[in-house]
Amino acid sequence: MSTFGEPFVYVTLHWINDNWFLQKRIICFEAMEESHNGFNIKTRIVSCCKNFHLVDKIFSIFLDNATDNTKAMEFLKEDPLIQMLLGGSLMNIRCCAHILNLCVQDGLNELRPLLKPIRGVIRWIRAARSAKITFKRKCEEYGLRKKTIALDTPTRWNFTYKLLHDAIAYRDVICTMNPGRMGGSLPMIIGH
Repeated sequence: MSTFGEPFVYVTLHWINDNWFLQKRIICFEAMEESHNGFNIKTRIVSCCKNFHLVDKIFSIFLDNATDNTKAMEFLKEDPLIQMLLGGSLMNIRCCAHILNLCVQDGLNELRPLLKPIRGVIRWIRAARSAKITFKRKCEEYGLRKKTIALDTPTRWNFTYKLLHDAIAYRDVICTMNPGRMGGSLPMIIGH
């Protein structure tokens, strides 16, 4: 899913060339108009593999832990067109980055009371036209580059780091914007 909630599928091909250098290419990146379910994901993967003549060259597939992806793997194992190397014993390898993200998100839940006011003021600055104008003006006053501070998203734990990094870098501007909106705790949280 995209950050806008629209389903898509992409396939990245990884291989080692004749000189033993790792190569990778995105060979499929498509919006999914149909339902984002296991069968349709499997159908898109098979179509991509057929287009690139890869149906008999697949060693493994890395996916995150989404239920639809797990179901797609079950359908792929049953598909007679797909001939997995090593009999498919390494077909479905879970994405370590996704597993790490799940662990980090669990830890970030403990910080929710601290993150809530920061997210709230950043949402307000991004959404309210007057707040955007004030933010840019204050950035100029403090000699900071005008920028849009990105909100974090649960699918990318490093975005929470970036949110906090930017909130600290712009703390003087943020803390002078509208102290009442922040419930009085934001300056303490971001080190002001």
